[in-house]
Amino acid sequence: MLSKNIVLVLSLLAFTVVSKGQIEFKNANEIDRIKNTTTYITFKDTNSAVAKQYMDIYRKYWTISKIQFINDTDIDEHISAESSFFTMTYYNPTIAYTMYNPIYAPVYNGNYNSAYNDYSSQLNTQTNSFHHEHTYQVSFLYMSLWDYKPNYIKKKNKRAAETKDETEIARIALFPDYNTLIDPTSIYNYDYDWGGHIKNWSPGMLKNYLQALMSYFNAQKEVVFVYDEIENKKELAALQGQTLYIPDYILNIYGGVGRDQTYQHDPKDLFKDYAYSYKLISMAELNDKILNSPTLFYYLVYVKDCSNKLITIINSQTGEIIYSECTKISYNVKPGDFKDISNVIKKAK
Repeated sequence: MLSKNIVLVLSLLAFTVVSKGQIEFKNANEIDRIKNTTTYITFKDTNSAVAKQYMDIYRKYWTISKIQFINDTDIDEHISAESSFFTMTYYNPTIAYTMYNPIYAPVYNGNYNSAYNDYSSQLNTQTNSFHHEHTYQVSFLYMSLWDYKPNYIKKKNKRAAETKDETEIARIALFPDYNTLIDPTSIYNYDYDWGGHIKNWSPGMLKNYLQALMSYFNAQKEVVFVYDEIENKKELAALQGQTLYIPDYILNIYGGVGRDQTYQHDPKDLFKDYAYSYKLISMAELNDKILNSPTLFYYLVYVKDCSNKLITIINSQTGEIIYSECTKISYNVKPGDFKDISNVIKKAK
C-alpha cells in the first residue's frame, strides 16, 4: 500500500543519518598532535588477568603515540592538551519517525515521489488521524580514539564533559548482542573481554584492528566506510585458491531493528553462490589462528548495528581490510552477499 511505502521512506531517512562503518578515521589533521600525546587506554580493572591479555596487544601494535593504561573512572584526572583517549563508547540516540493511516492515503497511480512530497507538505496541517509521531531508541557501540577540544581544556571551572567537548579521530564499530543494544551502559560492568557480549572482539581481532588503524594514521588517510567501499583486487585474487575463514556467529538471523536472534541460516543455503573454499570457525579458534598461525590467511567479519550491515574481509598478518561493503537498513547476511563477494574474487587479478 502507498502508506507503507511512505513509512519506509521516513524510516530510511531516520536511520541512515547515524550509520558508520567498522573502522573509521576522520580528522586527520589531529594526528600530528596525537603523536605528541599520551593515549590513555581505559579498562574496568587494569590489574585483571583479562586486561593484561589485551594490554600485551596494545603494547605491541599501538605505535602512533605513547600509551598508558588507566581505569575508566580515572579519565578526569588526565584532562590536558597532552592527552588523548581510547575508550569503549556508545551512541544511544532517540529516532523520531512518522506512521500514516492508510485510510487517508491519497491515490497517486504509483507515483511515490509525488505522494511523498504531498505528504511532507501536509505534515503539520493534517489531523492526528492522518499521521502519528513515534520514537525509537537505538544503540551503537564502538572503540573510539578522541581528545578534548582546546576550549574545554582551557576552562578553569569545568562542568562535566559532553560529546560536544570532544573531537573523535577514529572508531572501530562493534557488534553487540541484543541485551547490550537494549542497555548499552551494561557493557561497563564487564572486563575487557566485554563478558562475551561483543561478537567481533578478541585479542587477535584487536591486533588486526590496531594494525589497520596505525596504517591509516601513518598515511593520514581518512576512511569513512559508509562511503568508502574497499576492494583490494590483488589480495582478493588470492582467495581464488585460498580458504576464507568465517566466524560461525554469522549464521544467526535477527528479526530486524531492536529484535533478538530468531533462528539460524542453513550454511548450504547461505553459501550456495560462493564459488570458492570457505570454512566456518568459532571465535576462539579464529583468535588462536590470528595470534599463532605463521601463515597468512583471510577472514570475514560481519557487523550489525541497529540499522546497517557491514561485511569486511581482513588480512590476518597485516590487519588490512581488503574488502568492505556497507548496506544501510539491512540486518542479516544473505546468499546474495556471498554471491557478490564471489563475483569480486572471480574478477580480481
